[in-house]
Amino acid sequence: MKRIALWIRAMRVPFLQASLIPVALGSTLAYRDGTFSWGLFWIVVVAIGAINIATNLSNDYFDHRSGADERNTRPTPFSGGSRVIQEGRIPSETVFIAAMISYAVAILLGLYLTLLTDWRLLVFGVSGVVLSYFYTAPPLKLGYRGWGEPLVGLLLGPLAVMGSYYVYSHTVTVPSFLLSLPIGFLIAAILYINEFPDADSDAAAGKRHWIVRVGQKKAVKGYFAILVAAYLSILLPVALGLLPAWTLLALASLPLAVPAGRLLNRFYDQSQRLIPAMGLTVGTHLAVGLLQIVGLLLDAWRGHA
Repeated sequence: MKRIALWIRAMRVPFLQASLIPVALGSTLAYRDGTFSWGLFWIVVVAIGAINIATNLSNDYFDHRSGADERNTRPTPFSGGSRVIQEGRIPSETVFIAAMISYAVAILLGLYLTLLTDWRLLVFGVSGVVLSYFYTAPPLKLGYRGWGEPLVGLLLGPLAVMGSYYVYSHTVTVPSFLLSLPIGFLIAAILYINEFPDADSDAAAGKRHWIVRVGQKKAVKGYFAILVAAYLSILLPVALGLLPAWTLLALASLPLAVPAGRLLNRFYDQSQRLIPAMGLTVGTHLAVGLLQIVGLLLDAWRGHA
């Protein structure tokens, strides 16, 4: 049981909401549109969950190789990696092998889903695997070059939601793209705020994300910009008649987002006091995704009434 708990920690299973929420959102849209299948749903959940786990494991491995996690003396429950390599609990090579096995599971399931749909699904699958791996892997190391936030936002926003929806419907729609934007922005916000405690160690390891580039104090404005973009992407599609009004339920998450921003503005350079803001950002992402799902379900049931 201790070994299982250790691997759950290494895979960061409690944070798999990052991939489960977009899958559930794309699947709920398919349900509303009359194309949903429970059988396909569970395959998509496992496939995208495997990519998420592979990303977490490979991130730990390559951040260990670069020395970023070794230099980090202020890890938090949300940042600094799982620490299983640094604590000597699991050898780095074993973590890498586990990452490759997770990628293999995702690829095999993706190929199976492609056979059930059409070859264009490969665009989503291949993009997801490649972007996930090269987030920290050389030679691209995209997360080290300031591309981490848009990359993660794309991967766990539009690619995941639209890809999930495509499995059922075999098409890409404007609503599937628009619905993906809020959680895409918010998963980027999670990554962004989690980089504040790691800024010094990341800078020493050559990890040049935007908090390192502009400094912690100035970078606070970037967090607010991401939040504003997220909530505008909830409001504007409804105002333009492109999404049902029920999706405005996601605005009920503001009581989580606002205090997160306030805490970051006050404690941006104090890692332990920033932990509640990091937790609230995770909660905001979860709340927005769930409320969007509820809104779609209410819209579907209204249509069936």
